[in-house]
Amino acid sequence: MEPGKRAVCSPSIGTLKPGVSSPAPTPGVPAPRGVGDVMTADKTAHVLDNFAETLSNAPDLHGVFTAAEAVAQTLIGHRLFTIMRFDAARMVVERVHSSNPEAYPIGGRKPKRDSEWRRHVLEEGKVFIGHNSDDIRWVFDDSELILGLGLHAVLNVPIKSAGRIVGTMNLLDRTAHYRARDAEIGAVIAAQLADVLDVSASASD
Repeated sequence: MEPGKRAVCSPSIGTLKPGVSSPAPTPGVPAPRGVGDVMTADKTAHVLDNFAETLSNAPDLHGVFTAAEAVAQTLIGHRLFTIMRFDAARMVVERVHSSNPEAYPIGGRKPKRDSEWRRHVLEEGKVFIGHNSDDIRWVFDDSELILGLGLHAVLNVPIKSAGRIVGTMNLLDRTAHYRARDAEIGAVIAAQLADVLDVSASASD
């Protein structure tokens, strides 16, 4: 790997390759895990099936996003969960859901300057896993606020609709919390949000 390069975690195969994202967790530091780490494949599938049914009965966007927050907590784990809508024409993301609206209010907007992270997540549509505080500082302009909340790991999952990136689903937790399997589960959850997020974006234009 070239000096100065970070490693990106591929959600499809769970390997590290030279590129854009974050380094592997610090050797000797075990990754704290949530329920999803010990949940069987059948149980995971059952939870996802229930999630899909919940979405079909959700009365509004808040119900949809709250259901996504809950299933992500069950299968992956998080201390902060947000959903951002992406405006590709303006290269701006807007927060449409937050588990901590006091620190990260709904409606907050961020311009996404040209960066490896933007190209990786918003242009190429790949999942990003950040393992530690260095990764948080590398990605986020508001890194000190994030770290001040005790959040040192991040999972950013692009939300895709008809081949376009329409938003991101973002989970944050303690150091080294997220693994490749979480990226795979996160992609399944995010896929369920694609149509509703795309429709809401059209309605807001």
